[in-house]
Amino acid sequence: MAMRNRCNRIHQDYSCRGITYDQRWDSFENFLADMGEAPDGMSIDRINNDGNYCKENCRWATREQQANNTRANIFIEWNGIRQTRSQWEKEFGMKPTTLRSRLRNGWSMERAMTPLSEGNTPTPADEVTE
Repeated sequence: MAMRNRCNRIHQDYSCRGITYDQRWDSFENFLADMGEAPDGMSIDRINNDGNYCKENCRWATREQQANNTRANIFIEWNGIRQTRSQWEKEFGMKPTTLRSRLRNGWSMERAMTPLSEGNTPTPADEVTE
C-alpha cells in the first residue's frame, strides 16, 4: 500500500518524477505472485531508482541495500569498481565521512582511498577546519 500511495499522490520523489507501478499490483494477489513474501527485515526496492515499480525492476532489499541505492549517494569509481562513498569506507574499515573529508581537503584519489598507515597520515594542512 505504501508503494501505491507514493505513486498515486503528489509526492516529489515519486509521482512528480513519473514513477508508477505495474497496474497488476492493484491486486495484492498479483503483487504476491510476482514478488513473493517479503523476507524478514527487507522491503521493496527499485533496482533502477529512476524506473517504475514492476517485477523486472523490484527486489526485496535490506535497509543498507536501499540506503546505497538512492539518488542522493555519491558514487566513487576506483580500480574499475563503482561503489558509494559509504561502501568504500566500510570496505576499508574507515570511519563514516573519512573519504568525504579527505577528498574535500584535496587528497589525491589514490591517497584518499588508502587506509591510514605510516606515510599516509594527515598533515596539519590536511586538517578540516569546520
